[in-house]
Amino acid sequence: DARRAAPDSSSLIETSLESDATVSVANTYIQVVSTANGRFTIGTTGGDPASTSDDDKTLLFGYPDLSTSVTTLRVNSGSATTDYRLGEVGEDSTGLMPISGPTRVGNALVTVWELDGVRVEERLILAADPASGTPNTVAIDYTLKNTTASQRIAGLRILLDTQIGGNDGAPFLVPGVGEMTTERAWNGAAVPPYWIAYESETFDPSSLRGYGWLTGSDATPPDQFVIASWGGAINTDWDYTANAGTSITADSAALLYYNPLILAPGEVSRYRTYYGASIGSVFPGDQNRGQECPCASPHTMEGGPFNSRTGSLWTDATDLAVLTPGPNISWTRTYVSQATDETSGALGAGWQHSYAAQLLTASMPHGEAGHVIIFSPQGNRFRFDDRGNNQFEAFPGVNGTLNLQGSTYTLTWRDQRQWLFEADTGQLTAMRDSQGRQLNLEYTWKSGTADAHR
Repeated sequence: DARRAAPDSSSLIETSLESDATVSVANTYIQVVSTANGRFTIGTTGGDPASTSDDDKTLLFGYPDLSTSVTTLRVNSGSATTDYRLGEVGEDSTGLMPISGPTRVGNALVTVWELDGVRVEERLILAADPASGTPNTVAIDYTLKNTTASQRIAGLRILLDTQIGGNDGAPFLVPGVGEMTTERAWNGAAVPPYWIAYESETFDPSSLRGYGWLTGSDATPPDQFVIASWGGAINTDWDYTANAGTSITADSAALLYYNPLILAPGEVSRYRTYYGASIGSVFPGDQNRGQECPCASPHTMEGGPFNSRTGSLWTDATDLAVLTPGPNISWTRTYVSQATDETSGALGAGWQHSYAAQLLTASMPHGEAGHVIIFSPQGNRFRFDDRGNNQFEAFPGVNGTLNLQGSTYTLTWRDQRQWLFEADTGQLTAMRDSQGRQLNLEYTWKSGTADAHR
């Protein structure tokens, strides 16, 4: 249970900046700043080492001097429910000043509040991106402890006031949904694994992006995730109803709800989410399930057969291989444990063969709105944003281009190999090597058994 997990204590590069008003920790990628009352903001320092265009940029509004993001503590006591805004004073009686901190402790900022028998410790930790391992992220970590001799019920709402570079109305991209410019909420199992906020109004993938991790690694999946207009959300302490007709492009925000839990005397609950700059991450996890990943900076697996980042079990065996000019003719079986729900062909759930690559559009089973996905013979999913007018943009980490001509999609990898897919069915119809020599595939029955010939 991620709510019971111990906080991370990773050691990363640290520099610091401190004044009467703020305390901060930073590394060569990112900085988190806490104001005197414990509210925080985040921005880049050097950002992507390969670019100077994202240096010293804003990821949350107010960076580096003030914060308009706020966390609410909800405490249920008997028939009464009270919401306290941590670090917010002067607004109303529910504002709560810290009893300790903010204090810089190693690569973290620590602030403590306590009220109604619930002690809240906030740790803002310089952390590694859960996908790439690059320390370009802040772990936003909360511990709630019942300090009384009787039961308490407590939960948290985190409001992040996104501003990406100069865009205070940053649009969002959500996997499974696509590009978002209006409010929306997700609950329970429907909560997405991550979200991306763009500086670019047109979702230019080369623009500055803020990246939030909601699930995976040691992140605590929220009970509800909401994309909201900050102007509406900030006027509520807890309950907020997303309106699909409300635009976020004037002032966007993200809301994470961790519903109140019963805490026995002395019991502790923990919550963690990640937010930082998107710097060439290999994401999401299903992009690199097995040992094959023609991506930028793929995750290295030592020894196998487990992917130590995603937990996926993989194994393969080659039954037949014929060396020929052009693409080799071979029959290799690959099993990937995290692909069992997506593979049910002739070899059984979780198993793929050498020619089982599939192209998935939004309308196909396991497709995603706004994306075209290449499901590889190794069980990996390589995504391309569908920009319309037959324009496709590879997700960061995928080194390939996708084109649609007539009824054929062509995927061209960086080494100039090509896979060709039939547009209506998504079936792989041909493979080419860098010399243009082609292996054609013909299907003799619906579930995908293929005959290969030149």
